[in-house]
Amino acid sequence: MLIRKANIRDVPQVRVLITEFFERVLNNSDITYDPFCATALAEGIIKDHFMLVIEEEKRIVGGLGGLIEPLQMNRRIKVFQEVFFYVKPTFRGYTHRLIGELEAACKYQGIDLIVMAHLSDKNHEKMDRFYFTRGYKLLEKHYYRRIDYGR
Repeated sequence: MLIRKANIRDVPQVRVLITEFFERVLNNSDITYDPFCATALAEGIIKDHFMLVIEEEKRIVGGLGGLIEPLQMNRRIKVFQEVFFYVKPTFRGYTHRLIGELEAACKYQGIDLIVMAHLSDKNHEKMDRFYFTRGYKLLEKHYYRRIDYGR
């Protein structure tokens, strides 16, 4: 098992992870999936921001990627904002190590703040414990509403 920085050759396998994430986690929501956008998301994060992957026997089984940008309210603060975080169920034991690698990479890159998220209806108590034990603090909750255009 290897945790490494993603490269552009990883896009097809990362897209498979994004698809699996959608099918396992978001499929019952009213959020729709677009494979083209999943590919563009993977390419954009890998090329312009930062992503780590878990590789097992040349197969990517997990990934964590996000945007690196200045904080909106204070541009002197550099932020890693998680956009994609999914590990296949049989490899979830590597999740703490993946986060540890992310934290080390962020420190090396001079990032001041890591912002992570999790879906509120999916294992939220387990995820809260996961983040709290690593020293993360709850910042905010997000709410969404689909706009109905009668189509």
